[in-house]
Amino acid sequence: MNNKTLILSDLHLCKRLSTIETISQLRPLWQGFDELILNGDTEESYSKKYSSQSQEATRSLIKTAESDNVKVHLLDGNHDPMISDSHARLSHDNKVLIMHGHAVFPEIAPWTWYASRIKKHRNELLQASGDTFQSQLEATRIASNRSAKSRKVKNRPNLIELPLRTVWCVFKILQTWKRCPSITERWLSTYAPKTKIVIIGHTHRAGIWEINGRVIINTGCFGFPSHPRGVVINENTLKVFRIQKINDQYNLDQELGSWQLDAL
Repeated sequence: MNNKTLILSDLHLCKRLSTIETISQLRPLWQGFDELILNGDTEESYSKKYSSQSQEATRSLIKTAESDNVKVHLLDGNHDPMISDSHARLSHDNKVLIMHGHAVFPEIAPWTWYASRIKKHRNELLQASGDTFQSQLEATRIASNRSAKSRKVKNRPNLIELPLRTVWCVFKILQTWKRCPSITERWLSTYAPKTKIVIIGHTHRAGIWEINGRVIINTGCFGFPSHPRGVVINENTLKVFRIQKINDQYNLDQELGSWQLDAL
């Protein structure tokens, strides 16, 4: 990865809670870059309300970026599991890993009321394929895809159950936020032991954590309840920036961290 690269995640284009109103608002972010990596949940592939316009927005983003001479690479997430054949990107002698982050959770999305179904399906896939780095990512994609396509038959709570399920969901989200860095580090120890820096999204909680000599970077999301981050890789330097929306345009703002990759 010798090009100047920008990494974003969780755009959730056209979803109601996304803060992105038009693709042109994003355009200042990638000026001066050679490539843009969209690290999962770029679009709402299976949403009954948003899928068509979200997919069109993705095409518009790619076309706009490429007109600025920026190559776009898509990685899959749990909201867009079939958007790409690429699950992850490794670089700098496997010391840097870019992936959406849902693969580290057996349930993929622990806060959903159908999490146990997803976990069961994913475990069955892993038993059949073997438990490796690549099979973890592929099983996660297949399980995410089946889950997203079968929303109509999910165990949706009734009106009596809904308040309790809502409280349970909030609890699971907070629990996931707390545990995500350590769970991610343990997953790396097993499946990507050479990784020193991992860039994820998925949980919508932006942050930087250092655990057992590894750096876990979460880029948050473009919407509630987080604020997005952008990761820049330029030759052997990796930096994290806060992204601010100023005058209706997104821009890289405050630098939050910097690492020399050849020193890792």
